[in-house]
Amino acid sequence: MTTRTAALIRRLDLDPGVLRLLSVTFLWVALTCTALLIPISLTLLPGYEAWKFTTRDIAPAIGLAAGFTLAAALLAGSRTSLKAAAARFVTALGLRPGTRRTATVSLAAGLGAGALCLAAAELLVRIPALSATPASEDPRNAAVAGTSTTVHLLDGALSAPVHEELLFRAPLLLLLTFLATPGARETIPTPRLRRTTFTAAAALSALVFTAGHELGGPVNLIFAAFLAAVTTALLLWRRSLVPCIVAHTVHNTAITALWLF
Repeated sequence: MTTRTAALIRRLDLDPGVLRLLSVTFLWVALTCTALLIPISLTLLPGYEAWKFTTRDIAPAIGLAAGFTLAAALLAGSRTSLKAAAARFVTALGLRPGTRRTATVSLAAGLGAGALCLAAAELLVRIPALSATPASEDPRNAAVAGTSTTVHLLDGALSAPVHEELLFRAPLLLLLTFLATPGARETIPTPRLRRTTFTAAAALSALVFTAGHELGGPVNLIFAAFLAAVTTALLLWRRSLVPCIVAHTVHNTAITALWLF
């Protein structure tokens, strides 16, 4: 069945560049769905009160990840291979640093950005005009109210950073890779227009990310916009998703620890 489907795709005579773009996009969706298993699995921990995800979401997440991986394999197999498509995907997201120095600098950049975000968050909560949702009314706090300190920290560190960075920042890296291709230069001929395209995509990503962080009141919305700006700057500098995930994780873990202790 897979061979017949790949043969059908070849007969459609789709542009190789389009096939590569589709296969990489499908791999991104598959990886994002896989990353959602992290917060979903937290609902299995003792005392955790599910509010955003439940154990019923496990099967759909696995099914979507498997389905999009298969779709990527079929598209890639019609011209090249899934392994080659996966290599392009990993390279585009900067998940395979070329040297130890590159990896060290990216890690240090992520740690530094995480510390900057933590300082910004601590400053924002001290501004009287920015009201925050009382902790007792925040479903994120209610979800872990009956759990241990360890579960609190795990929730803070793991519930959001990986899948949110994959969902909101990874597409920007894929867009940067696309804009550097000859096909993109033909479609979007001038550097200024390509910069405008990326800026619009980054702004839209930040807007949607910020809008999804209404819990916690105005202070959380402002901080979400700040975090989006910092992580976007990171990916532009390092051309990698790794420091974005590190920064997000460091901030969320530190905020949780400060709240607990």
